[in-house]
Amino acid sequence: VHRVFPDGTHQGHLKSRIKTTAKVNLGNVYLGLHQYEKAVDFHKNALTEARLLDDRALETSILSSLGISSLLVSDFPQAIAYQEQALKQFRALDNRQGEASTLINLGLIDFSKGEFSQAVARYQEALAIAQTTSRRSMEASARGNLCNEYQILCNYHNAPDALHQQQHELAQT
Repeated sequence: VHRVFPDGTHQGHLKSRIKTTAKVNLGNVYLGLHQYEKAVDFHKNALTEARLLDDRALETSILSSLGISSLLVSDFPQAIAYQEQALKQFRALDNRQGEASTLINLGLIDFSKGEFSQAVARYQEALAIAQTTSRRSMEASARGNLCNEYQILCNYHNAPDALHQQQHELAQT
């Protein structure tokens, strides 16, 4: 007999979700330890479990983590695939913050591949979305990444504006 909680979840489901979240957290610890292959393994395992739980929000978050893990092992095609899946699901969930964060992640992948113009486009899209949320740190992150890209592209005309706006956003957080 499974206990049913007031929100309708079952004890077994809750335990499975906790175990899955623990695996995500372990994957994140391995990211911090620069053991990227282990991080990928934990994130993949957690993704499988999240899909079995039919937990879209958890699955989407794991897809994003898996995209970062894959980027750090230089598996660009897989990193893009995971981030694009996460982006699609964040949009379906109407999660604007997750959408902006994922666009920044995709920009980081583009940057790592040397596709600077594509990275700028992603950061600009993320910035436009971040401006519709209350997360000033997200705006600052997008602006900081834009500033870096402008410098790389020798677009010094736009870099100071992006940097000034980033500093302004950080001062408000």
